[in-house]
Amino acid sequence: MRYITSNDLDLEREFFNKRIEEIDNVMKKLPRGRIAKWKNGNNYTLCISKIDGSTGRKATKPLSKKKDRELIKSLANKEYLGKLKEFYSAEKQCIEIALECEQSSKEIKEEFYSEDSPYHKFMGIANKESKYESKVIEWINEKYEKSENYPEGLKFKTRSGLMVRSKSEMEIANELDYYGIPFRYECKTIIGDIVFYPDFTLLNKSTLEIVIWEHFGMLDDPAYIDGVTSKLNCFFKNGFVPGRNLIITEETREYPLDSARISRVIEEASLL
Repeated sequence: MRYITSNDLDLEREFFNKRIEEIDNVMKKLPRGRIAKWKNGNNYTLCISKIDGSTGRKATKPLSKKKDRELIKSLANKEYLGKLKEFYSAEKQCIEIALECEQSSKEIKEEFYSEDSPYHKFMGIANKESKYESKVIEWINEKYEKSENYPEGLKFKTRSGLMVRSKSEMEIANELDYYGIPFRYECKTIIGDIVFYPDFTLLNKSTLEIVIWEHFGMLDDPAYIDGVTSKLNCFFKNGFVPGRNLIITEETREYPLDSARISRVIEEASLL
């Protein structure tokens, strides 16, 4: 399945290239070395660890929280930017893989869906939605195990009355309802041997394929990025590929998710 066009993928890649370039420019101006911690009993001492230019060996020096406050802030910022760049690079790599598959995927689809195609006649494509209608209704009405974690975080109400955790999730849910795309919110899903509760689990009404939509809305938080990277690694290792059965959207305080982008992702999806 394809959720965005090659042009959209190019725009997404350009976005991440720009963010990576901005991070590189900032990191060039930051001090050499990285922040580290020494454990001293129940306390920790902050240190700077870097390679000695004359000996080529790693040298570590304790830092004073008062005298070296600005240096500590710079090194901490450098550590955060490094993790953010790692996440952006992973996103860019996924987009590049999708772009490589785009042309061949397009040719296959054009051949398959053409009215002159023997596959079209054989599979009865024109009637496939009605063919699965009863199963779609069954999926919609089927009970599923929802996340019970942090119920106090469910503060935003969608047009259908569903409670979600953020304004962006509310807008995504509203758009999915508008386009009539069946979905489940925070539905228990086992991927590999790990239990996840994806933001949205969608059903393709034409193929009955399951698609996961994850929105990452706190990329300003270094600890959050670690969790995102770990989750995506598990998804990728277990057959989830952006542009096929996985939708990924993200935002920061500076670059929030907007409704235009949500609509574009949905309108150009083969879910419709």
